[in-house]
Amino acid sequence: MTIKNSDLDFANIKQSLIEHFRQSEDFSDYNFDGSGLSSLLDVLAYNTHINALTANMAINESFLSSSQIRSSALAHAESLGYTTKSRTGSTGLVTVTIDALSGEDILTLPAGHRFTGDVDEVSFTFVTQEQTVAFKTDDQFVFENVRVYEGVSKTSTFVFSGEDNAYVISDKNMDTSTMSVKIFSNFNTSVYDTYINIENSVTIDGDSKVYIVKEVSNGYFEIFFSDGNVLGQMPTVGSKIQVDYLQTRGPVANGVSSFSAELLNGRTVTTQTVSASSGGSEKESLSSIKRNAPRAFTAQQRLVTGEDYKNLIKTKFASHISDVIAWGGQDNIPPEFGKVFVSLNFEDDVDELSKQDTKNLISDNLTSNLAIMSIDTKFVDPEMTYIEISCRFNIDPARTTSPEAMQVAVKNVITEHFNSSLGTFDAVFRRSNLLKEIDDISPSILNSKVDVKGQQRIEVNNSSEKDHTVNFPYALAEPDNDEHTVKTSIFKYNGQNAYIKNEIGSTRLQIFDLDNIVRERNIGRYEPVTGEVFLHALSVDTVTPLTLKVSVTPANPSTVRPLRNYIIELDEDSLIAHAVIDEQTTRVLL
Repeated sequence: MTIKNSDLDFANIKQSLIEHFRQSEDFSDYNFDGSGLSSLLDVLAYNTHINALTANMAINESFLSSSQIRSSALAHAESLGYTTKSRTGSTGLVTVTIDALSGEDILTLPAGHRFTGDVDEVSFTFVTQEQTVAFKTDDQFVFENVRVYEGVSKTSTFVFSGEDNAYVISDKNMDTSTMSVKIFSNFNTSVYDTYINIENSVTIDGDSKVYIVKEVSNGYFEIFFSDGNVLGQMPTVGSKIQVDYLQTRGPVANGVSSFSAELLNGRTVTTQTVSASSGGSEKESLSSIKRNAPRAFTAQQRLVTGEDYKNLIKTKFASHISDVIAWGGQDNIPPEFGKVFVSLNFEDDVDELSKQDTKNLISDNLTSNLAIMSIDTKFVDPEMTYIEISCRFNIDPARTTSPEAMQVAVKNVITEHFNSSLGTFDAVFRRSNLLKEIDDISPSILNSKVDVKGQQRIEVNNSSEKDHTVNFPYALAEPDNDEHTVKTSIFKYNGQNAYIKNEIGSTRLQIFDLDNIVRERNIGRYEPVTGEVFLHALSVDTVTPLTLKVSVTPANPSTVRPLRNYIIELDEDSLIAHAVIDEQTTRVLL
C-alpha cells in the first residue's frame, strides 16, 4: 500500500486502506461502509492522520519561516541574536510651568513625576523617566519639551545566586525599553552599579557591566548576566538585583492631547501639551519576528551597507517607523561622499517633534556608535509620487445587470491594489498585476485596458513670476506626434482658465486656454531622460497658494519604478472606471 505524503488527511488515508483491503480475496466483497471493519479503519486512519500532522508540525516548527508557535519563533530568533520587542508605551511631550518661591533660583523636576490624560474617557498615567533642571525666568520655572511615558512604575528584586544567571520578570505588560537594572553589593547599601542592555553597548570586554534581555515561552521577559568570561562582568554572589520598569497599556494610550500633573511638593504644576501621545504598540507579533529576525542577523550590529541601516533602524524603532530606505552618498544625485542618506516613513500618528526626536536618537545612539568612522547620516523626507489611472473595460450584459455597480467594483479593486501592494519604499507599480485583479472581479468583465499617467504636485501663487522645477523619479516618454506627454491641471492665467501642455512633437511647454488656443508659446520644457519638468516665470491668478498637478506619460507606463525615497500613491480624484457593454453581435452567416 502506498500513501502519498500530500494526501494525509483522514478521508484519503481511510480510502487508501479500503483500496488496500479490497485487493485481498478475503475482503473483496466487503461492504466497508457498513461493516464493523469500518470502525477499525477509522481508528487506523485517525492514528495515521495524527502522526502525520504531528510530524508535519515538528518539521514546520524547525524553521523560522514556517513556524506557527511563538515559542518556536522565539528560539529561532534567539539563535540569530534577535531580541523580540515587548509591549511599548505611548509617549508625549509637555511644557511644565511652576511658580518660583521667594529666593528660589533653580528647581528640579524629578524622574517618576506623574501626569494623567484621557482617551475616550479612559484615564492613563504618564511619568517622567529623567530628571530635568530649570532656572528661574520671570518668577517661574519653565521645563520645555518634557517627555512623558505612559505606564506605572514597577520594581522587581532578585538575589544573584551565581548558579542561575537568568531572572524572570513576571509581568507580560512590561516595556523593556524603559528597564533600568541596578546591582547592589548587598541589601543594606544604597550604592549601586548600573548595568546596560548589551544591545546598547558598542565594545564589550570582561569588565563591561551588561545584561541580556529576552522573551521566554510563557510571555514573560528574563534578564541574565555574564558568567564572568569575556561577555561582561558577573555580579558578585549575594548581590541585590533591582529592575525598574514601566508597566504599560500599549497603543490604547495613543492620542492623549491634554495632560494634568500631580503636585510637586505641594506646589501646583501647570502643563501645556507640545505633542499628543503616540508610539504605543503591542508586543511584537509572530509575523514581525519572522520578518525582522533574519534582517537583524544580516546587519550583525554594524552599519556598513544601506541594507544594514534599513534593517537595524526598522527593528529598533518599529513602533514609530513603518518603512526605511538608505543609500550611500556616492549614489546620490548629486553625489555627496562621506554621507549615508536615510529616509524614514513614520506611522500616521507620529507628530513632527516625535519624528525629530526619533532622528536624534538614531544619530546619537545608533549611527554614531555602529557606523563607519567619518560617515555622517543625513535624513531626507519621503517624497510622494502619484499615479493617475483610467480604466476602460468591456462587460457581458448577459452576466450583469448593472454597469454602474461594476464601475464601483473596479474602482474599489484599483484603490485596494494601491493600498495593499504599494505605499512603501521600493514598491513597483506593474500594470499587468492590476489588470489581472480587474479581470478577476467578475466573469462579466470580458477585457480591460488601463491608461497610466504619472503625477507630481507643486505650490504656485501670484506673488511673482517664479521658476519651478518638477522632479519625476523616473524617465518620461519622448515627444509624440499625436499625444501630449505633459499636461497640468487647470489654473487661472490672465483672467482665463488655462493649463500647460507640451507642444506636439516637442519638449517645449506652452500655455493653452480651454479652447486649445496657445496663450504662451514658451513657458518651459521637459527632459525625458532625467524626468525633470522646468516651468519658467510662471505666474497664476490666485490669492491663496494653488496646488498644481503636473501629469506626464512615463517612459514605461507598464512598470513604474520610482527612485529611492519616493513612495507611489494613487490620485483618487483622477481615478476613472468606464464600463462598455459588449453585445457580441455578428453579421456573419454560418
